[in-house]
Amino acid sequence: TYYYRAYATNSEGFGWADSTGQFTTPNTKTWDGQVDGTWDIDTTQNWKLDGNPAAYRESIYCNDSAVFDDSATGATNITLGSPVSPFSTLFTNNTRLYTLGGSGGIAGGGSLTVGGAGGLVIDCTNTFTGVTVVTGGTLRLGPAGALGNTAVTVLDTNSTLAGVGAVAGPVRLRAGGRI
Repeated sequence: TYYYRAYATNSEGFGWADSTGQFTTPNTKTWDGQVDGTWDIDTTQNWKLDGNPAAYRESIYCNDSAVFDDSATGATNITLGSPVSPFSTLFTNNTRLYTLGGSGGIAGGGSLTVGGAGGLVIDCTNTFTGVTVVTGGTLRLGPAGALGNTAVTVLDTNSTLAGVGAVAGPVRLRAGGRI
């Protein structure tokens, strides 16, 4: 038996279609950090889904999307103990500073978007290959490999790419973006 997974769209939006024809869209989970600062797979309920505690999930069909905003009631220093591969990762935090660290990191083909004035510090090595877009706030890089092998776009006057880490892919600056 062979199984496959294909990226597809339908009236529900973007998602994955498997070899049985089942279409699965990613769940969008919002970081709460109420238990602790651990981002793991299927274990710690540091996330919210429709307002209820939830664990981050990955499956053969579709991985969750991760959102980090100002609604977190707990930790914003997040430790990745093993690699995670979110469908997409979105930071829309305006008042909270988030930090990603640990030995795990973000992997896979998902995108990373930083759009809040609160900022993001990446202090771990990542291997993801999706695009990185800074639409607001500051994305501060720690070690080499913080952005994997991704193209980075810094969009406007409220967007900054900073830190000491190297960027392996191309960097595009739009009018007013800062490095």
